[in-house]
Amino acid sequence: MNRTARLASLLSLASALTGCALAAPEVGDERVGSADQAFELQSSYRVLGFLVEALGIGLNGTALNGAVLDGHSVVHASLLGVKKGAAAVDQVSIDGTELLGRLADGKHIRGKAFEGTRFPAVLEDGTTIPVTLDAVERSNAQADRDVWRVHVSYDTQIGPQPLCGLDADGAPVAAIPLAGRPDTNLGTPGGGGWVHDASTVTFACEGHVLAKCVELGYKPWRQGKVCQPKGGCQTVSLAAHHEACTRMLRADFCGDGASHTVDGVTIGMSDAFGIRVDATAWPFEAEWTAAGARCAARPRVAGLPLPACWASLADPTCGDASHFQSGTLIMTEGLP
Repeated sequence: MNRTARLASLLSLASALTGCALAAPEVGDERVGSADQAFELQSSYRVLGFLVEALGIGLNGTALNGAVLDGHSVVHASLLGVKKGAAAVDQVSIDGTELLGRLADGKHIRGKAFEGTRFPAVLEDGTTIPVTLDAVERSNAQADRDVWRVHVSYDTQIGPQPLCGLDADGAPVAAIPLAGRPDTNLGTPGGGGWVHDASTVTFACEGHVLAKCVELGYKPWRQGKVCQPKGGCQTVSLAAHHEACTRMLRADFCGDGASHTVDGVTIGMSDAFGIRVDATAWPFEAEWTAAGARCAARPRVAGLPLPACWASLADPTCGDASHFQSGTLIMTEGLP
């Protein structure tokens, strides 16, 4: 299906989901505009009121997260045992990406007040180390005011080191706090997925898949509303979209945690909400859910061994926009 047909199908689907062109989906507190706006700006494809950055095009990656310490990676941190100086911070939780808690004197703290706090972090081998939040910053971008970033460090014999490493300018790489933790199993059903654990936080290093999916717009704490003719409206969490995005960026076709790509491959992506929009005429690749690929037409990288589940993903209708109504969350295209 070519780009124009895919866009038209997406807009037709949006109208079907909402019941009329003006009753568009809602994401969070933002009301989405009329489908008539779809072709307003050819250079940025304003679809359903969203001004889509990068036209739904992005780079994939193989790693869920960064943070490697002497060969061991930090998987997540516990929300229990958090301290600010010598004082314990109790009832620690996450509102979107903002940390909240209470000091022993009953004072509630949140956001930037978490600077200087220490969390017990868990490595993939089960051992723990303390990590410190050196800085806590809220995004300045209006569309991302619900995104908080933290700079995390850990102690070494030569002094504190940034958990997520340094960028090209030598500055510490920030992380986005996400409620829960990744399933780090490989080769097993569910591996590479997301564990909704209210007692843990994952510091998702920017430049890696967990943070990339937030920056692409798939914010797991947000909600969207879809409406069907004569069927009423239903609120849908974007948590599954975030998980589907991590599967998609890593080319985790089988939903078992195994990546079937290499870093830096450019792909196109689209979804029913118009968060990312198909703006290419590239060959269709696959449909994605939180459990991996629902169907696939071509591998991400030619020459790599095919996933074990590849034969089961064959479907001559793969890429039909109507599949957004029956479980598909994201569709992808690859460079010709």
